Amino acid sequence: MKQKIKQLVSRLFLVAPLEFVDAGSKMLFIVLLAIGVYVLMFRGGQNDLLPLISCKLSSYLENSRPAHTGLLSCSNVNQKILETSPAIKISESDQSGWKVIELDSHSIYGFIKVEVDKDRSDFIYFPRTSNKNDRVIVYEGTGVSNKLVSEFMNSSSSWSPVGLQRVIFSDCLNPSFAYYSTKVQFFIQLYGKAQLWSKNGMVLF
Repeated sequence: MKQKIKQLVSRLFLVAPLEFVDAGSKMLFIVLLAIGVYVLMFRGGQNDLLPLISCKLSSYLENSRPAHTGLLSCSNVNQKILETSPAIKISESDQSGWKVIELDSHSIYGFIKVEVDKDRSDFIYFPRTSNKNDRVIVYEGTGVSNKLVSEFMNSSSSWSPVGLQRVIFSDCLNPSFAYYSTKVQFFIQLYGKAQLWSKNGMVLF
């Protein structure tokens, strides 16, 4: 039991460093932690609820605190591009080794399908948008049962920063508890002038 409680706390602190969040986020953290401990102690430690609690908190914090910025030097995520729509083009960027995945001038929508090993607690990607009409949306799966796992939109009328990081949390995937020795496919949609930055053919970090 102590080990399971320690696991829950480490999951939440991994995605919720308290020095970066406001009072409301801290209160949400405490409430979710209390619920998690209750589940472990009185509900038999239902494993399906632990990642759900972590997912909800992670998603809330991702959208409420200042975004992290900074391009990473490399990716160690085992990934493979399965398909790109005809509307997608790849351009050189002004950052060494980095390329920009975007839509051609005649298109307003395109997509990329990526398969990765689900061997970590989260994945980072680098979107960039120029206005509120641009969007980068990430779904888990490639069919009718797609599950929305991350979305980036820009509320301003200027380009978002280069290197802005967005996170896909493994706790929000399905089955969320199977971190290791499994694969997951992501269906990444681009709208308008939205960009997805890549390095050495990698789009997830």
